[in-house]
Parts: sequence; structure tokens; C-alpha cells
Amino acid sequence: VWTALGAGGMLSLLSLSSPRLLPRVLSRVWLIASCLLALAFWGQGALAYQHDVQLIESEMVATARWVNANTPANALVAAHDIGALGYFAGRRLLDLAGLVSPEVIPFIRDEPRLRLWLDQSRADYLVTFPGWDPLLVVSPESQFMYSTEGLFSPSQGGENMHVYVWRSASSGTGP
Repeated sequence: VWTALGAGGMLSLLSLSSPRLLPRVLSRVWLIASCLLALAFWGQGALAYQHDVQLIESEMVATARWVNANTPANALVAAHDIGALGYFAGRRLLDLAGLVSPEVIPFIRDEPRLRLWLDQSRADYLVTFPGWDPLLVVSPESQFMYSTEGLFSPSQGGENMHVYVWRSASSGTGP
């Protein structure tokens, strides 16, 4: 809405058929430059969107589909990125980012407290990029299960999403 109002306001300032040369030339230069910039930004936006979709499909959606096919329907899955998991996996979720599990917010980057919270919540699985939670993925409670092996994220300097079985220390059992 603001873009449309701004463009409308700027168009009202144009003097494309002014009898004076300077306003007429400046108006045309501004109009052409604005159109070229809009096309350039549209192209940049399309590339950013393409990269986002490639990352989401090759990491988040692939992981969610794997979780759906390879975990029990009543599994409790802890993850930072719950969107694709919630949509494609259909599992109960613990949100390590705090959107649907706000109780995690006070200790969101405190891995020892996250580990305790996962145990107390009786999480069955942990889904994360290993670099996001390096202490959790090497803890005695976690056991590697799956990696997407997608090519896009590593080619962009990232890593593949992993799924770990989480064994609750308080219950002494796994999933």
C-alpha cells in the first residue's frame, strides 16, 4: 500500500509534457530510472525467493517428510524450525525458537538448560542444524538418525539438517 501511494505521489510530481526543458528531461530520467530500478529489485527478489525455496525444500521439507515416514505418529519432536514439521510431519512439537513453546524463551541459547528441558518434556526426537546446537547433538541423550544430504545448503556455506533420537535422561527410555 505504501509503495503504491508513494509511486502515485511521485507520478503526480512528474512533468512529462512540461513546456520547460529541465522539468521535462528530469521527469523522464526519473521515470526511466525508477522503472529500471524496480526491475532490478524485482530480479533480486526473485533470486532471493528462489534461494529461500531451495533451502526450505531441500532441508526443512525433506526432513519433515522423513520424520513423517520414519517416526511414530505420537512422537514429540523438538526443533527450531517448526513450520514444515508442523505441516508435513504432523507430529507434536517442542519449539526451540519459542513461538509455540514460549517457556523456552528465557533459556533459548543456554544448551545445558535446553537439554534439561528436553528431558523434562520427554522429547523423542531433536531436529536441528548441528551447528545451531553443538552441545545438544553430541550429548549422551542424542543419537544421530538422519541427514538430508541436500546439496544446496552446503553449497551456500550452511549445513544439512539432522534428526536425532533424544533419550530422556529422567525416564531412561527412548522413543
